[in-house]
Amino acid sequence: MVIFQILPSHKSCVYGWMKQLPYEIGRIRQGISVENALTMFDGLNLQEVIRMSGVENVENLILVDNEWALSTVKVVGYPNNYNQYQLAAIFYNFHIVHIHFEGDSAVVSFINKFHAAQAVMTFDGFKLDSNHVLSVTPLSDIVKEQVNLV
Repeated sequence: MVIFQILPSHKSCVYGWMKQLPYEIGRIRQGISVENALTMFDGLNLQEVIRMSGVENVENLILVDNEWALSTVKVVGYPNNYNQYQLAAIFYNFHIVHIHFEGDSAVVSFINKFHAAQAVMTFDGFKLDSNHVLSVTPLSDIVKEQVNLV
């Protein structure tokens, strides 16, 4: 599978993730700066350029990939204006594979069950500010077991 990834800037952490992921999951990635993407697609009908059903299918494949499905957590309590980069910055010590927003919560997939368990133990109940306290809960039994071992 070839993945084209829009990069916010050339020196962003997303660029580093893009470079690491092909080795972890065996897929080809091509980074495109946001400026180049906007220039290339300016004036085009994006429905003709990108089939949205294809995007949804890729997103679903990512969420059910075997290792990632075992290492997912649900995150609630962050500010509602956060995007995936701001949410990922909270977990900067851990290797995040994918973030999927669902309403007022997010499903965060880590590289393995150990990163997911450490994220739960470190950030569940973490106070971001006076109005926001994170709730980080494992979605798989294997991560729950890792958390309970400690």
